[in-house]
Amino acid sequence: MKKLIAVLMAALICLSFSACGGSETTPDASSSEIESKAPLTEVNIAELASTGALPEQDVGLGSIMGDVRAKYAGNDSLTFQDKNGLYILSCENNTYFMNKSNFGVIGLLTENVAYGIKKTATKAEIKEHIGEPSKEFTPDGTIDVYGNLEGTKSAVSYIFGDFTLSFYFVSDTLHSTLIYKTDSLTEYSGT
Repeated sequence: MKKLIAVLMAALICLSFSACGGSETTPDASSSEIESKAPLTEVNIAELASTGALPEQDVGLGSIMGDVRAKYAGNDSLTFQDKNGLYILSCENNTYFMNKSNFGVIGLLTENVAYGIKKTATKAEIKEHIGEPSKEFTPDGTIDVYGNLEGTKSAVSYIFGDFTLSFYFVSDTLHSTLIYKTDSLTEYSGT
C-alpha cells in the first residue's frame, strides 16, 4: 500500500512539473540584473514637471491654502510657519510653500514617491533616467529638507518650462523631491 501511494505521489509531482510549463533554457542574466536594466519609472517626468504636476499628489501647485487644510483636516500633525516671506504648511512628509499675497501653492516638497521614483533611487539612476541636470549643488539650508539627518547632502535640479524640479539626496540616496514655480521660489530654494 505504501508503495502504491508513493508511486501515485511521484506521478502527481511529475504531472505538476509538466503542467507548469517550465523553460528548458535558463536566462543569461540573473533576475536582479534584469530588474536593474528596467527604466527607473514609466512616467514622462519632463512632460508632467513642465506643467507643475506631481501625479502622486491630489493637492499640488496652483492649489490654495484652503485645499491643503481641507486635505489634512483633523490631522494633528499639520504645522504652519510664516518664514522667508512664505507661508509653509507641513504634514505627512509633504511641505507646501504658499505665496503670502494669494495663498497659492508655489512649491511642494515631498518625502514620498514622486513621479514614480522611490526613495531607494540613487543620484546616478536619476541622472541616467532624466539626463544631465541644469544644476548640481550642495543645499545651503535655506529650505530645511533634511532635518537632523546625518550623511553627505547633495541635490540636482532640472528646469522644465516655468518649473524647477529638484531631487535631494543623503549619501547619494533620494531623500525628497521639490517642484516649484521657478520665478516664485528660487530665492528660497537654495538653488
